[in-house]
This record gives sequence, C-alpha cells and structure tokens, in this order.
Amino acid sequence: MHNTQPWTFAVSGEEISVRADANRKLRFSDPEGRQQLISCGAALFNLTTALRCHGYEPVVRVLPDPGRLALLATVRLGGSSTPDEHTAALNAEIEQRPHRRRARRRLPRRAREHPSALRATRLRLAA
Repeated sequence: MHNTQPWTFAVSGEEISVRADANRKLRFSDPEGRQQLISCGAALFNLTTALRCHGYEPVVRVLPDPGRLALLATVRLGGSSTPDEHTAALNAEIEQRPHRRRARRRLPRRAREHPSALRATRLRLAA
C-alpha cells in the first residue's frame, strides 16, 4: 500500500471531490479495498488540515452520493479559520512529506547519515 496514493481530487466550481482511484487499487494485497479507503481518508484529512492552515474551515460531506461509490467526500470552503498549534504542526509535516507526485527535497548526505544532524536540519527548515 506504501505510496500508491489511490485517490484523486477534482475541483468543480467551489467544491473539491475526493474519489477512490480504481486504477491504483492493489487488487491482490487489498482485494476488499479496506487499505485504499484508509489511504483516501488520510488524504481527506490532509486536505482539511491544509485548508484550515490557509484560513478556511472545510465543510465536508462524506459519501455524499450512494449511487457513486468512488466519490468518497466533497469539501467546500466554509467560514474563516485560524489553526491551533497542533493543526499548524501537522500541516508543516504534511508539506514536508516526500511523495512521487512532487519532487522530493533531498537532505544533505551528512544529515541522512547522522540522526542528530537530521534533527537539526529539520528544526532549521521548520523555523
């Protein structure tokens, strides 16, 4: 399941749709789609966290159309939102997470070899 990113986002008007992507489902290791659904839920969580950190309170409808099983949620922008410190910290981690759809920021070789140097580099980048 690692890094298959089995979801898609689509924007239509003022609504963001979160859909399960059947082409990325792992048919043998996840035949029931349970892990795919968990991954899509994590993507939805990351989306709502990012929206809060950009000043919007997300309005989420989960499984908004029973006839369209791949449509897992819709998100609209609600009123203003100010993230608490925990939400801001989560968002900072989300932005740093390397994945295939975005170029990975490489740490210096020294930081990759020494955990204390890695921690110092992360603290410097987070500041």
